[in-house]
Amino acid sequence: MATRDDIPTDLALEIGDDLEPGRFVSACKEFFGLTKELTVSPGSEDLRWRVKVREGSNIIALAPNAEANVLRATIERMRLATDALAAGDFEFTGLTEKAIQHAKRLSDLTKAGKHVVPMRLWFSRVPMPFGPEIGELIRQEESGSYDDFGTLEGTLKAISDQVGGLEIRIHDPLWNRAIPCRVLDEQIDDAMAAFRKRVEVTGLIHYNQAGRPTSIRMESLTPLPDDRSLPTVADVRGMFASNA
Repeated sequence: MATRDDIPTDLALEIGDDLEPGRFVSACKEFFGLTKELTVSPGSEDLRWRVKVREGSNIIALAPNAEANVLRATIERMRLATDALAAGDFEFTGLTEKAIQHAKRLSDLTKAGKHVVPMRLWFSRVPMPFGPEIGELIRQEESGSYDDFGTLEGTLKAISDQVGGLEIRIHDPLWNRAIPCRVLDEQIDDAMAAFRKRVEVTGLIHYNQAGRPTSIRMESLTPLPDDRSLPTVADVRGMFASNA
């Protein structure tokens, strides 16, 4: 296994055994996807990662075009999120459903029959084991999941193209996390018009075992008044004064 002197950046995935090409590519894909999901936050929209590898190395390292303070905050957030995954704490802020699924698939790649392929994530050149137990914890969490029709309220903060349609993300203040929302082609104009606005989304909501919403299939989207358009304390006080 590698030592800290072998790690070229503050974020890296170490694969401690030979993998067949297809599984190696899959591990890289899930690592990149997990990184992207865990670095989505206010102020990090322009964060871009570059891959660094060395000939003959089994270490896939990432380096961002970010200032030192932004990088430190990003790495710390990723470390805490990975700690939460390893502990089965799926309520941790910043763990989107897509991040959890990337983590599950990466964890599953550590299993090769009865053999375990050792993997470690390196944060600021400190290793963290990433093994099959993470995928098992996620499956246990998913086993008690259920669907129900309902409504979510939050701010529409992200829009991305996905296979089979458009996906938007609603930042729910109650759960303090971004919740994926599947959108049909005929709903795209409404979604684009509501970008960065407070909205109410109604549809089929998927909940995890703990009752936390993890995704919603949208049937309708209703824009809500902007906070700045709501009456202030001074406005309300003035209304009472005029009625006195």
